Formats: sequence, structure tokens, C-alpha cells
Amino acid sequence: MLPSPQPAFASPPHCGRVRLYRLLDGHGRPHPELDDLFECLDSAHESALDWLERCGLLQPQAPACERQAMLCLHFGIEVSTPSGDWRTLRHPGPGLATGPGLCDTGNQSS
Repeated sequence: MLPSPQPAFASPPHCGRVRLYRLLDGHGRPHPELDDLFECLDSAHESALDWLERCGLLQPQAPACERQAMLCLHFGIEVSTPSGDWRTLRHPGPGLATGPGLCDTGNQSS
């Protein structure tokens, strides 16, 4: 019996590895209170939003655009690489939190 043909391309050995995420503080270092590894970006964001609410920085009923702005302002995010390093996806800071389209505040001039 002949061996089955190999695929034309092989997946890199790291393809089965799960990417992990971690939250960064305002200085670009792992967040001191939320220094954890998250299996998905949504879990990281949920933990960050819970923390903002516990600290009184965000109201639980805040609109989605305000929640997103506060995430951008207070947290950066990193993702693990196949080699075990970390890559920054987003730095924390006001530049991303105040961009156009985040919230329609009604303060636009016509």
C-alpha cells in the first residue's frame, strides 16, 4: 500500500497554540492588579470594565462608546506570539479614547 500524499503545505508547529492576551497599565507594563492571562480579548475587556466599575471610574449603565473610550484610556493590550514573546496591540492613552466616532455627543457644529 502506498503512503498517502503529504499536503502541498504544512502548518507551522505553533498553529495549534492558543494566543493569550494581557492588559497593560498606563506605563505599558502588565497591569499590577489585573496581571492575568486571558484566552480571548473579550475576557480581558470584561475584566478591565469590571475593574473600572469597582474603582468608580465607570458607571455600570454607561453607553458602549463610553465603555470603549475608558478601556482605551486606561488599558493597553498585548497578545502572545508563537515564540513566547508579547506584541502590543494597543497602547493605553487618551489619543485612542477621544477619536472621532466613539460617541456622538451632539457637540458637532454644522
